[in-house]
Amino acid sequence: MMVGKRSSSVASAIRKRIVAGEFAPGSQLPTWDALGGEYAVGRNTLVRAISQLKNQRYIYSSSTRGTYVVPRPPHLHHYALLFHDKPGFDDWNQFWWGLADRAAEIQEQRGCTITVKYGVRDEYNNPAHQRLLEEVAADQYAGLIFVGKPDHISPQCVDLPDLPKVVIQEVSERADLPKVDIDRESFTAKALDWVQARGHKKVAVLSSHGSAVLNILRKAVQERGLDYRPHWFLSASITDPACAEAIVRLLLCCAQPERPEVLIVANDNLVDAAMAGVVASGRRVPEDLEILSHCNWPTPRNPVIPTVRLGYDVRQVLGECVDLIDKWRAGKPVTKCIAVPALFEDEIKQLQRTS
Repeated sequence: MMVGKRSSSVASAIRKRIVAGEFAPGSQLPTWDALGGEYAVGRNTLVRAISQLKNQRYIYSSSTRGTYVVPRPPHLHHYALLFHDKPGFDDWNQFWWGLADRAAEIQEQRGCTITVKYGVRDEYNNPAHQRLLEEVAADQYAGLIFVGKPDHISPQCVDLPDLPKVVIQEVSERADLPKVDIDRESFTAKALDWVQARGHKKVAVLSSHGSAVLNILRKAVQERGLDYRPHWFLSASITDPACAEAIVRLLLCCAQPERPEVLIVANDNLVDAAMAGVVASGRRVPEDLEILSHCNWPTPRNPVIPTVRLGYDVRQVLGECVDLIDKWRAGKPVTKCIAVPALFEDEIKQLQRTS
Protein backbone atom coordinates (compact mmCIF):
# COMPACT_ATOMS: atom_id res chain seq x y z
CA MET A 1 0.00 0.00 0.00
CA MET A 2 1.28 3.47 -0.84
CA VAL A 3 2.36 5.66 2.09
CA GLY A 4 -0.39 8.26 1.45
CA LYS A 5 -3.06 5.61 1.35
CA ARG A 6 -1.66 4.02 4.49
CA SER A 7 -1.84 7.24 6.49
CA SER A 8 -5.40 7.87 5.26
CA SER A 9 -6.33 4.32 6.29
CA VAL A 10 -4.95 4.88 9.79
CA ALA A 11 -6.73 8.24 10.09
CA SER A 12 -9.99 6.63 9.00
CA ALA A 13 -9.61 3.79 11.49
CA ILE A 14 -9.00 6.16 14.41
CA ARG A 15 -11.87 8.40 13.31
CA LYS A 16 -14.26 5.44 13.17
CA ARG A 17 -13.35 4.58 16.76
CA ILE A 18 -14.17 8.15 17.79
CA VAL A 19 -17.50 8.02 15.94
CA ALA A 20 -18.30 4.67 17.55
CA GLY A 21 -17.72 6.18 20.99
CA GLU A 22 -14.58 4.21 21.90
CA PHE A 23 -12.75 7.51 22.24
CA ALA A 24 -15.24 9.94 23.78
CA PRO A 25 -15.28 13.71 23.13
CA GLY A 26 -12.58 15.35 25.22
CA SER A 27 -10.80 12.09 26.00
CA GLN A 28 -7.10 11.48 25.50
CA LEU A 29 -5.97 9.19 22.70
CA PRO A 30 -3.33 6.52 23.30
CA THR A 31 0.24 7.70 22.96
CA TRP A 32 1.72 7.99 19.50
CA ASP A 33 4.01 5.06 20.27
CA ALA A 34 0.99 2.95 21.22
CA LEU A 35 -0.94 3.97 18.09
CA GLY A 36 2.07 3.34 15.87
CA GLY A 37 2.47 -0.12 17.33
CA GLU A 38 -1.23 -0.91 17.10
CA TYR A 39 -1.41 0.02 13.41
CA ALA A 40 2.11 -1.17 12.59
CA VAL A 41 3.15 2.14 11.01
CA GLY A 42 6.19 4.35 11.35
CA ARG A 43 6.36 7.83 12.83
CA ASN A 44 6.02 9.68 9.53
CA THR A 45 2.88 7.78 8.52
CA LEU A 46 1.33 8.40 11.93
CA VAL A 47 2.18 12.11 11.75
CA ARG A 48 0.31 12.36 8.45
CA ALA A 49 -2.66 10.44 9.87
CA ILE A 50 -2.82 12.69 12.93
CA SER A 51 -2.58 15.74 10.68
CA GLN A 52 -5.57 14.51 8.65
CA LEU A 53 -7.64 14.05 11.81
CA LYS A 54 -6.75 17.57 12.95
CA ASN A 55 -7.79 18.97 9.56
CA GLN A 56 -11.07 17.05 9.89
CA ARG A 57 -11.55 18.71 13.32
CA TYR A 58 -11.57 15.45 15.24
CA ILE A 59 -8.50 15.83 17.42
CA TYR A 60 -6.06 18.39 18.77
CA SER A 61 -2.64 18.09 20.35
CA SER A 62 -1.11 19.59 23.45
CA SER A 63 2.66 19.75 23.33
CA THR A 64 2.90 18.80 26.99
CA ARG A 65 -0.05 16.51 27.62
CA GLY A 66 -0.75 14.46 24.50
CA THR A 67 -3.45 14.17 21.82
CA TYR A 68 -7.15 14.57 22.56
CA VAL A 69 -10.52 14.18 20.88
CA VAL A 70 -12.08 17.63 20.45
CA PRO A 71 -14.97 18.35 22.87
CA ARG A 72 -17.42 18.86 20.02
CA PRO A 73 -16.47 16.54 17.14
CA PRO A 74 -18.17 17.09 13.75
CA HIS A 75 -20.12 13.82 13.72
CA LEU A 76 -22.07 15.16 16.71
CA HIS A 77 -22.12 18.94 16.20
CA HIS A 78 -21.74 19.75 12.49
CA TYR A 79 -24.76 20.04 10.18
CA ALA A 80 -25.02 20.75 6.46
CA LEU A 81 -27.82 22.97 5.11
CA LEU A 82 -28.17 21.93 1.46
CA PHE A 83 -29.70 24.00 -1.36
CA HIS A 84 -30.00 22.68 -4.91
CA ASP A 85 -29.91 26.24 -6.24
CA LYS A 86 -27.76 29.35 -5.72
CA PRO A 87 -28.70 32.92 -4.74
CA GLY A 88 -29.68 34.90 -7.79
CA PHE A 89 -31.04 31.94 -9.75
CA ASP A 90 -34.70 31.86 -10.81
CA ASP A 91 -35.87 29.41 -8.16
CA TRP A 92 -34.22 31.25 -5.27
CA ASN A 93 -36.69 32.81 -2.83
CA GLN A 94 -36.91 34.87 0.35
CA PHE A 95 -37.56 31.85 2.58
CA TRP A 96 -34.27 30.32 1.43
CA TRP A 97 -32.49 33.62 2.01
CA GLY A 98 -33.84 33.62 5.55
CA LEU A 99 -32.67 30.08 6.26
CA ALA A 100 -29.17 30.72 4.93
CA ASP A 101 -28.92 34.08 6.68
CA ARG A 102 -29.96 32.77 10.11
CA ALA A 103 -27.80 29.63 10.16
CA ALA A 104 -25.06 31.58 11.98
CA GLU A 105 -27.52 32.64 14.69
CA ILE A 106 -28.54 29.03 15.36
CA GLN A 107 -24.85 28.08 15.51
CA GLU A 108 -24.23 30.66 18.22
CA GLN A 109 -27.29 29.69 20.23
CA ARG A 110 -26.59 25.96 20.17
CA GLY A 111 -22.81 25.83 20.05
CA CYS A 112 -22.81 23.85 16.82
CA THR A 113 -21.66 24.41 13.24
CA ILE A 114 -24.03 24.71 10.26
CA THR A 115 -22.33 24.76 6.88
CA VAL A 116 -24.49 26.24 4.12
CA LYS A 117 -23.94 24.61 0.73
CA TYR A 118 -25.38 26.06 -2.48
CA GLY A 119 -25.86 24.45 -5.87
CA VAL A 120 -25.70 20.87 -4.59
CA ARG A 121 -27.27 18.75 -7.33
CA ASP A 122 -27.00 15.13 -8.34
CA GLU A 123 -25.47 15.98 -11.70
CA TYR A 124 -22.42 14.71 -13.52
CA ASN A 125 -19.27 16.55 -12.54
CA ASN A 126 -20.96 18.81 -9.97
CA PRO A 127 -18.12 19.94 -7.64
CA ALA A 128 -20.45 20.89 -4.77
CA HIS A 129 -22.08 17.45 -4.77
CA GLN A 130 -18.74 15.67 -5.04
CA ARG A 131 -17.38 17.60 -2.05
CA LEU A 132 -20.47 16.70 -0.05
CA LEU A 133 -20.03 13.00 -0.77
CA GLU A 134 -16.36 13.17 0.25
CA GLU A 135 -17.20 14.97 3.50
CA VAL A 136 -19.98 12.54 4.36
CA ALA A 137 -17.59 9.64 3.77
CA ALA A 138 -15.18 11.31 6.21
CA ASP A 139 -17.86 11.52 8.95
CA GLN A 140 -17.94 15.32 8.79
CA TYR A 141 -21.63 15.73 9.60
CA ALA A 142 -24.04 14.95 12.41
CA GLY A 143 -26.79 15.19 9.83
CA LEU A 144 -28.01 16.80 6.63
CA ILE A 145 -30.81 19.34 6.18
CA PHE A 146 -32.28 19.25 2.67
CA VAL A 147 -34.09 22.36 1.44
CA GLY A 148 -36.45 21.06 -1.24
CA LYS A 149 -36.34 17.71 -3.00
CA PRO A 150 -33.64 15.51 -1.42
CA ASP A 151 -33.46 13.14 -4.40
CA HIS A 152 -32.55 16.07 -6.64
CA ILE A 153 -29.80 17.12 -4.25
CA SER A 154 -28.13 13.82 -3.34
CA PRO A 155 -29.89 10.45 -3.63
CA GLN A 156 -26.61 8.84 -2.55
CA CYS A 157 -26.80 10.60 0.83
CA VAL A 158 -30.53 9.96 1.14
CA ASP A 159 -29.87 6.23 0.84
CA LEU A 160 -27.35 6.14 3.72
CA PRO A 161 -29.37 4.52 6.53
CA ASP A 162 -27.18 5.66 9.45
CA LEU A 163 -26.87 9.31 8.43
CA PRO A 164 -29.60 11.46 10.05
CA LYS A 165 -31.51 13.59 7.53
CA VAL A 166 -34.40 16.03 7.59
CA VAL A 167 -36.23 17.86 4.81
CA ILE A 168 -37.53 21.44 4.82
CA GLN A 169 -40.67 22.07 2.74
CA GLU A 170 -40.41 18.86 0.79
CA VAL A 171 -42.60 18.83 -2.33
CA SER A 172 -41.94 15.21 -3.32
CA GLU A 173 -43.14 12.08 -1.59
CA ARG A 174 -40.44 11.01 0.88
CA ALA A 175 -42.44 9.62 3.76
CA ASP A 176 -39.33 7.84 5.06
CA LEU A 177 -37.63 11.14 5.97
CA PRO A 178 -38.68 13.50 8.79
CA LYS A 179 -39.90 16.87 7.55
CA VAL A 180 -40.15 20.39 8.92
CA ASP A 181 -42.72 22.45 7.06
CA ILE A 182 -44.60 25.71 7.47
CA ASP A 183 -48.13 25.50 8.83
CA ARG A 184 -50.15 27.02 5.99
CA GLU A 185 -53.42 26.40 7.82
CA SER A 186 -52.25 28.59 10.70
CA PHE A 187 -51.43 31.43 8.28
CA THR A 188 -54.91 31.20 6.80
CA ALA A 189 -56.70 31.05 10.15
CA LYS A 190 -54.77 33.95 11.67
CA ALA A 191 -55.04 36.10 8.55
CA LEU A 192 -58.82 35.69 8.32
CA ASP A 193 -59.28 36.10 12.09
CA TRP A 194 -57.54 39.46 11.70
CA VAL A 195 -59.75 40.37 8.71
CA GLN A 196 -62.92 39.60 10.65
CA ALA A 197 -61.68 41.37 13.79
CA ARG A 198 -61.27 44.49 11.65
CA GLY A 199 -64.88 44.16 10.53
CA HIS A 200 -64.08 43.45 6.86
CA LYS A 201 -65.78 41.01 4.49
CA LYS A 202 -64.23 41.80 1.10
CA VAL A 203 -60.85 40.03 0.84
CA ALA A 204 -58.46 39.70 -2.10
CA VAL A 205 -55.47 37.34 -2.08
CA LEU A 206 -52.28 37.43 -4.12
CA SER A 207 -49.94 34.45 -4.06
CA SER A 208 -47.62 32.51 -6.35
CA HIS A 209 -48.41 30.05 -9.13
CA GLY A 210 -49.48 26.71 -7.72
CA SER A 211 -49.53 28.06 -4.17
CA ALA A 212 -51.24 25.78 -1.66
CA VAL A 213 -51.95 28.87 0.45
CA LEU A 214 -54.09 30.39 -2.31
CA ASN A 215 -56.34 27.34 -2.43
CA ILE A 216 -56.56 27.08 1.36
CA LEU A 217 -57.49 30.75 1.65
CA ARG A 218 -60.10 30.49 -1.10
CA LYS A 219 -61.82 27.62 0.69
CA ALA A 220 -61.60 29.28 4.12
CA VAL A 221 -63.06 32.56 2.83
CA GLN A 222 -66.09 30.71 1.51
CA GLU A 223 -66.50 28.66 4.70
CA ARG A 224 -66.43 31.80 6.86
CA GLY A 225 -69.10 33.50 4.77
CA LEU A 226 -66.87 36.32 3.61
CA ASP A 227 -67.50 38.01 0.28
CA TYR A 228 -66.09 35.49 -2.21
CA ARG A 229 -65.32 36.57 -5.76
CA PRO A 230 -63.12 34.33 -7.91
CA HIS A 231 -61.34 37.25 -9.57
CA TRP A 232 -60.09 38.44 -6.18
CA PHE A 233 -57.89 35.35 -5.85
CA LEU A 234 -54.86 36.13 -7.94
CA SER A 235 -51.63 34.37 -8.83
CA ALA A 236 -48.25 35.69 -9.98
CA SER A 237 -44.91 34.01 -10.57
CA ILE A 238 -42.04 34.62 -8.14
CA THR A 239 -39.67 34.37 -11.11
CA ASP A 240 -41.36 37.44 -12.61
CA PRO A 241 -42.69 39.38 -9.61
CA ALA A 242 -43.16 42.57 -11.64
CA CYS A 243 -46.37 41.10 -13.03
CA ALA A 244 -47.79 41.33 -9.51
CA GLU A 245 -47.66 45.12 -9.75
CA ALA A 246 -49.93 45.16 -12.81
CA ILE A 247 -52.29 42.60 -11.27
CA VAL A 248 -52.74 44.62 -8.07
CA ARG A 249 -53.12 47.89 -9.96
CA LEU A 250 -55.91 46.41 -12.10
CA LEU A 251 -57.58 44.90 -9.03
CA LEU A 252 -57.75 48.27 -7.28
CA CYS A 253 -58.94 50.24 -10.31
CA CYS A 254 -62.45 48.83 -9.94
CA ALA A 255 -65.29 50.91 -8.57
CA GLN A 256 -66.03 50.61 -4.85
CA PRO A 257 -68.54 47.71 -4.97
CA GLU A 258 -66.03 45.58 -6.86
CA ARG A 259 -62.98 46.64 -4.86
CA PRO A 260 -61.71 44.62 -1.88
CA GLU A 261 -61.27 46.10 1.58
CA VAL A 262 -58.28 43.91 2.40
CA LEU A 263 -55.39 42.59 0.31
CA ILE A 264 -53.52 39.54 1.61
CA VAL A 265 -50.14 39.13 -0.09
CA ALA A 266 -49.50 35.48 0.77
CA ASN A 267 -45.98 35.22 -0.67
CA ASP A 268 -43.23 37.55 0.50
CA ASN A 269 -41.43 37.34 -2.85
CA LEU A 270 -44.31 39.35 -4.31
CA VAL A 271 -44.59 42.00 -1.57
CA ASP A 272 -42.46 44.74 -3.15
CA ALA A 273 -44.20 44.49 -6.53
CA ALA A 274 -47.65 44.31 -4.93
CA MET A 275 -46.94 47.44 -2.88
CA ALA A 276 -45.84 49.23 -6.06
CA GLY A 277 -49.20 48.30 -7.59
CA VAL A 278 -51.05 49.73 -4.58
CA VAL A 279 -49.11 53.00 -4.85
CA ALA A 280 -49.75 53.20 -8.59
CA SER A 281 -53.49 52.69 -8.05
CA GLY A 282 -53.68 55.79 -5.86
CA ARG A 283 -55.53 53.95 -3.08
CA ARG A 284 -54.82 55.15 0.43
CA VAL A 285 -53.61 52.73 3.08
CA PRO A 286 -55.23 52.03 5.45
CA GLU A 287 -58.15 54.36 4.65
CA ASP A 288 -59.13 52.69 1.35
CA LEU A 289 -57.37 49.37 1.73
CA GLU A 290 -55.75 47.39 4.52
CA ILE A 291 -52.89 45.03 3.71
CA LEU A 292 -51.64 41.87 5.38
CA SER A 293 -48.41 40.47 3.96
CA HIS A 294 -46.57 37.20 4.41
CA CYS A 295 -43.01 37.44 5.73
CA ASN A 296 -40.16 35.42 7.16
CA TRP A 297 -39.09 36.38 10.66
CA PRO A 298 -36.83 37.81 12.02
CA THR A 299 -35.84 39.73 8.87
CA PRO A 300 -39.04 40.59 6.97
CA ARG A 301 -39.07 42.83 3.96
CA ASN A 302 -39.94 46.45 4.79
CA PRO A 303 -42.69 47.65 2.44
CA VAL A 304 -42.98 51.32 1.60
CA ILE A 305 -46.59 51.50 2.81
CA PRO A 306 -48.19 50.24 6.05
CA THR A 307 -48.87 46.51 6.22
CA VAL A 308 -49.58 43.99 8.95
CA ARG A 309 -47.03 41.18 8.74
CA LEU A 310 -47.68 37.51 9.42
CA GLY A 311 -45.13 34.79 8.77
CA TYR A 312 -42.81 32.04 9.90
CA ASP A 313 -39.70 32.23 12.06
CA VAL A 314 -36.86 30.63 10.09
CA ARG A 315 -34.91 30.26 13.33
CA GLN A 316 -37.60 27.93 14.64
CA VAL A 317 -37.53 25.98 11.37
CA LEU A 318 -33.76 25.45 11.62
CA GLY A 319 -33.94 24.69 15.34
CA GLU A 320 -36.54 21.98 14.76
CA CYS A 321 -34.30 20.45 12.07
CA VAL A 322 -31.31 20.29 14.41
CA ASP A 323 -33.46 18.79 17.17
CA LEU A 324 -34.77 16.06 14.85
CA ILE A 325 -31.24 15.15 13.74
CA ASP A 326 -30.02 15.01 17.34
CA LYS A 327 -32.91 12.75 18.35
CA TRP A 328 -32.28 10.45 15.38
CA ARG A 329 -28.60 10.16 16.25
CA ALA A 330 -29.43 9.50 19.91
CA GLY A 331 -31.86 6.72 18.96
CA LYS A 332 -34.90 8.59 20.26
CA PRO A 333 -38.33 8.63 18.54
CA VAL A 334 -38.43 11.14 15.70
CA THR A 335 -41.57 13.06 14.72
CA LYS A 336 -42.22 12.53 11.00
CA CYS A 337 -43.61 16.00 10.32
CA ILE A 338 -43.34 19.20 12.34
CA ALA A 339 -45.36 22.23 11.20
CA VAL A 340 -44.03 25.64 12.27
CA PRO A 341 -46.91 28.08 12.93
CA ALA A 342 -47.34 31.54 11.45
CA LEU A 343 -46.81 34.43 13.88
CA PHE A 344 -47.72 38.11 13.96
CA GLU A 345 -45.09 40.72 14.82
CA ASP A 346 -46.35 41.15 18.39
CA GLU A 347 -46.07 37.38 18.91
CA ILE A 348 -42.47 37.42 17.69
CA LYS A 349 -41.65 40.28 20.05
CA GLN A 350 -43.26 38.43 22.96
CA LEU A 351 -41.18 35.33 22.22
CA GLN A 352 -38.04 37.47 22.12
CA ARG A 353 -38.88 38.99 25.51
CA THR A 354 -39.44 35.60 27.12
CA SER A 355 -36.49 33.76 25.54
